[in-house]
Amino acid sequence: MAMTGERVSDMRYQIAEARYRIQLRLNLSEPEHQELLRLMQVVIDKQNQTLAGEGGTDAILLAIETAANYAPQILKTEWERVKKGELPYRLARNWIAPLIFSGSIVFVLLVWFGKLKI
Repeated sequence: MAMTGERVSDMRYQIAEARYRIQLRLNLSEPEHQELLRLMQVVIDKQNQTLAGEGGTDAILLAIETAANYAPQILKTEWERVKKGELPYRLARNWIAPLIFSGSIVFVLLVWFGKLKI
């Protein structure tokens, strides 16, 4: 399939859209996320160099492979963080909910045995 100017333009748009969708999900205060963003920028730079006639597709493919191999580390770390839960959620799940449940049981027992009048 021949690469027309329109096709190249469409592919560049799709690449840019994917890059920004990923970038919006990164937390740039974390070094690993900054590194992934840097690796993605290397891909864009290599692509631009190739379009300017200064490089080849091998460099682009290597840059893409490098970024793609780095991304799963971040995804795994983020998935573990999500599974574990943020601190307020863990506090609610592990301490507040059991305290409310225990307090409710005590309240019901006190009412049941007549120690507390409602």
